Amino acid sequence: MAHELYEAIYQSSGHELHLDGGDGQLLLAILMQMTMSDYPPLTSIALKVLFRHFTQYQELLEDLKQVQLLVSSDDVENYRQVDRDLFILKNLTEKSELWVHGDRHHSMDGKDQEHDKTTRMDFEEHSLVAPKGFASDEIMKAVVEIIDEHYPGSRKDCLRLLNQLLINEDRNLAAIALQELSDRTPLIAYPLIRQILVRLKKLCYKKDRPDLMNQQLLKNMRVYEVVLEFLSIPYDKKNDFEMPRLITLSHEFLRSFCKGNKENQSRLHKFISIEKDAKEGTLRVETVEEAATLVAIFRNNRELASNVSEDLIAHIVNLIEHKSRNAVFLELLQSLVCIYDKEIETSQDKVATEICSASDEVRALYVDNASFEQLEQMMQQAPPYLDNSHPLKYHIELVRLFALCTRGKNGSTELKCA
Repeated sequence: MAHELYEAIYQSSGHELHLDGGDGQLLLAILMQMTMSDYPPLTSIALKVLFRHFTQYQELLEDLKQVQLLVSSDDVENYRQVDRDLFILKNLTEKSELWVHGDRHHSMDGKDQEHDKTTRMDFEEHSLVAPKGFASDEIMKAVVEIIDEHYPGSRKDCLRLLNQLLINEDRNLAAIALQELSDRTPLIAYPLIRQILVRLKKLCYKKDRPDLMNQQLLKNMRVYEVVLEFLSIPYDKKNDFEMPRLITLSHEFLRSFCKGNKENQSRLHKFISIEKDAKEGTLRVETVEEAATLVAIFRNNRELASNVSEDLIAHIVNLIEHKSRNAVFLELLQSLVCIYDKEIETSQDKVATEICSASDEVRALYVDNASFEQLEQMMQQAPPYLDNSHPLKYHIELVRLFALCTRGKNGSTELKCA
């Protein structure tokens, strides 16, 4: 019986897309018959194949949406470099415990002994002074400092492993080199990740304008998901001074990734979470850095701004009230109420309601006589560039937010903000 079914479906179908020669109808009929069998394993497998038969077409369409033609040699090279960088970043993120808590105070190979200093020639001997290696003098200097300070006796091995990781085309060899580097010279991970994030950020721009082709490439390769996972790595906030720089670079990449790109904005929007116990890989909203990334996600995107939740707005206002009166939070609220000088009435109402029901700490407008003198003094003493944490900057952005909330013919917000 099984042999007859095999002959009917496969041998008689030739090269047709539908194997049974009947537009898939014969195959479906057979599978339906099998689902009514008295033999449970056969019923189970038949159901799985049946479900797969109906879902694979949609999966094919989704996969086709991810297809991107690499039309130039630069596109191909960018793909290969991103693929390698993604491999390194993903592995270091998954095994962060090997390097985030690396011992900075004790050498693993005889720090007290005299060793020659690492030079640029050492890097050149291992082909590391190259776009694939360390094209930036700043990153190279960071690697040199780590080797000379922490692993002077392992310099040659470290450079050899870096060559295998960054230059060699053998992925298996690269994986072994990365594991060995994590075990023997874990602090090397910091400059490696910094270089990757800088390179990914640069890919998002071409002549100071968003590069849609590369933004699409980064989206299709799901780079943003790995960066979000990286942002979830726990670290020692008191003693680790390098990790905050990497966190900042990660957010700068995410902002560059979605700048002027509505599709990428929508991708990142799905990961926003205001839950205290948000799972790893989500975009938490607790700090000024994270709020600045949300500004990039919502900026000039009417669809996202029109459907913003009241919970998110309330959460932002709560951060202002209890954590920091920083102008970036107000800039985020501004991005929700007005797109290309055109107001969004529903968002105006939501923002005005939350702002006006908050404490006076949030609504610091300096409107009475005593506070107005304070405002004048701040204006006289203000530096040429106002930092986002400066009280005067906060005041200016708050006035602008009220103006945007009352823009158009929205009588209800005018009453709330009066």
